[in-house]
Amino acid sequence: MAGVYPQRIRGRESNSLLPPAWSSALEPFRGATLVLLAYNGSDLLIVASGRFAAPPPGAVLLTPELALAGSPAAIRAATAQHAARRTGAAELMAHAAPVVNKDIWAVMRGGIRLPLPGNGANVNRLLALSEYTTASAVWDSAIRLEFDGHCTTPESASRLEERLRALITLGKTAVKRPDFASLFQSIELMRDGPVVHLRFRASPQAVEELLR
Repeated sequence: MAGVYPQRIRGRESNSLLPPAWSSALEPFRGATLVLLAYNGSDLLIVASGRFAAPPPGAVLLTPELALAGSPAAIRAATAQHAARRTGAAELMAHAAPVVNKDIWAVMRGGIRLPLPGNGANVNRLLALSEYTTASAVWDSAIRLEFDGHCTTPESASRLEERLRALITLGKTAVKRPDFASLFQSIELMRDGPVVHLRFRASPQAVEELLR
């Protein structure tokens, strides 16, 4: 599950942080106050909150304040949940509580492969080492990114920490561009029991290059 506040990030090269297919899917909802993306490994559902005089292109209105887009099966499931007043993936959303107010946020179960191109595939390998991961991005003079990998045991968290340190060391050796040097200098990596925390600052261009 991921959330984006389009009005906060408009004009801030926000597409750099999202896979191109997701950026294209979000484009009709630029006027929304909040856009949620739910992905189950095969189907993507988009839920947009705002005031809609008409359905955004490719979407249907559930209410004048809620628009849905995605596969027919995903839309049917979301419509049924709304009618029954049931929350989908309640446990996963509970894990997202610390990050839901950030400009861009996400919570991901371990083992789910995200549709990320290029180097983004490394993210899937790291997610496989955690029970779930939260991520967030906030803008000021640069982009502040935070990732928390929640593992089942301290031992599995140690393996995740070691894998991350190896990738960071490899990146420092392989990339000499000034913007990447600044990124690597800003990295904070620490482990607290079964949780691994990763923090860094980067330009949108550097984030985009990392995911290629």
